[in-house]
Amino acid sequence: MDMEDLNNLMAEFMAERREFQAERREFQAERREFQAHVVRLMERQSDLEAMTEELKAGNAELKSRSGELETLTKQVAENNIRLSRIIEIHDYDIDQLDARLKRIEERRNLQ
Repeated sequence: MDMEDLNNLMAEFMAERREFQAERREFQAERREFQAHVVRLMERQSDLEAMTEELKAGNAELKSRSGELETLTKQVAENNIRLSRIIEIHDYDIDQLDARLKRIEERRNLQ
């Protein structure tokens, strides 16, 4: 091998090295993009987990309120039965009952 062959080989080697370095930089850029994407996915996952916890808490509150509504519905039904019995026992005029009910409601609203 003479000097010209060595220079040619060295030039090829340097060209391949530059190509390799360019590919390496490209790979590193893709890796950074991938890492950024993973970070975004992790942030989304934590957001979804937080939302899930909020939904669970809201669901528990709705179940609690559902129980309260059932209790109130039963109380209203019992009160309706009592009112029916009172109306049967006392032969009031409907207008008198309406007036009495309005007065009771007005007192409650004032409180």
